[in-house]
Amino acid sequence: KTALACTDKAKTAQFAQRLCRRLIPAKQGTAAGSEWIRFLGGITPKGIITFNGTVGCEVSKKIIISDPYGSASDIIMNRIREHALKNGCKIITVKNPFLPSLITDHIIIPELDIAFVTENEYNSFESGERRIHARRFISYSSLHLSRERIKFNNKTAKELLSSACKTLERAKAMHDELEKYYIKAMDFTVLNSYADEFAKKFVE
Repeated sequence: KTALACTDKAKTAQFAQRLCRRLIPAKQGTAAGSEWIRFLGGITPKGIITFNGTVGCEVSKKIIISDPYGSASDIIMNRIREHALKNGCKIITVKNPFLPSLITDHIIIPELDIAFVTENEYNSFESGERRIHARRFISYSSLHLSRERIKFNNKTAKELLSSACKTLERAKAMHDELEKYYIKAMDFTVLNSYADEFAKKFVE
């Protein structure tokens, strides 16, 4: 919220609209597009893991929004999503694993062979492709006044994420220990037979 308050929202939205007009063709009289919601990262027992290489498996071109604070990039992603769906595109919307209800990390449009991706501390892309730096939309003089709050927030967020990963690590260790006991009692022949019969019901 602190960074968003220092972001020129109108300027960011105008830029996003120009970007959409240039890279996502308008289709008159077309039906609305469709959307698949996906994740490419998450909090795991092994730490924060992302699979951003998946983007390159879907498209060959990326527009990278480099935004350490996530304020401008989210405005841009929302505009891109709206424009693409309005013009009948089939898109893959990649949500932020920490705040999925609020933040979109990437928009992938396979039919146009292009993806719009957010780059930050947890999402990095080794690519020489065009980078749009969010600093052009942010008032750093205003942001500087809140530097101590931002520093505190970042530190707290990292500690919470680290704690979450450690909690999952302990939970997995407990699960693995319990599994040593109950796996010996499993009749996998019966289980596999049941799974086959259950699957046949859907095939038929």
